Amino acid sequence: LYALAGRYNERWLLRLARMSIDELVYEFDQKIHESTFGVLQRRAERILASGIVHTDESVAVTDDVLARLQRGMTVLVDTSGLYEYEELLVGVVLARRILGRYKACYRDRERFSQLPPVLVTMEEAQRVLRERQGAFARIAREGRKFKVGLCAITQQPRLIQDELLSQFNTFFILGLADEGDRNIIRSSAKQDLSKLEKEIQTLEAGEALITYPGAPFAIPASIHWYDDYLEQIDAPGRRSARLDEDFY
Repeated sequence: LYALAGRYNERWLLRLARMSIDELVYEFDQKIHESTFGVLQRRAERILASGIVHTDESVAVTDDVLARLQRGMTVLVDTSGLYEYEELLVGVVLARRILGRYKACYRDRERFSQLPPVLVTMEEAQRVLRERQGAFARIAREGRKFKVGLCAITQQPRLIQDELLSQFNTFFILGLADEGDRNIIRSSAKQDLSKLEKEIQTLEAGEALITYPGAPFAIPASIHWYDDYLEQIDAPGRRSARLDEDFY
């Protein structure tokens, strides 16, 4: 894939899908076996057939998402109608571009100071945080340095790689029925949750415990509907929270 991207730049996926295997083997001086191109080509054709990737080069959805994020807007990506591999592909592409853009701006301190922080939220996060590698894993480890945070939503925290789980400072703990999941959260939280196992097991919908380094104990919280939140922020007389620039 690196060889394809190095030769064809942003058109590598289209070239891979549309060129014959013999042409690809010839283009790379027979250094890559035809069976390798065969596997890659079938995957490329599957991605293009899914409808989530535009072949029109004038369409730049990812750039539009980045532009809105840099204006401080909230961007919701509806993946409810996608297969799992399609959803993960969309998430990984966006996460990689966001982190890459912010890292590229980091050395320009004036420009970087004007960028708003971005929180990337991923549902069923155990699917992308099982291994130490990948775009989401990089955000978990180094994203905060570049104003990019990760909100990992999961019902199975035991499936998240231990080193990555240790990078999360704040936990919003909802009801967890599985004892293994409760044990993982208890060992990873910044406060002692040993006496709250029963409470964690029986939390109702909309109820949560919040733990973070600055809290002396786990804080009970009530979570409101997002639609109610939108109505509240549009209300007249609303005050905006001040951004702590010293955090970065």
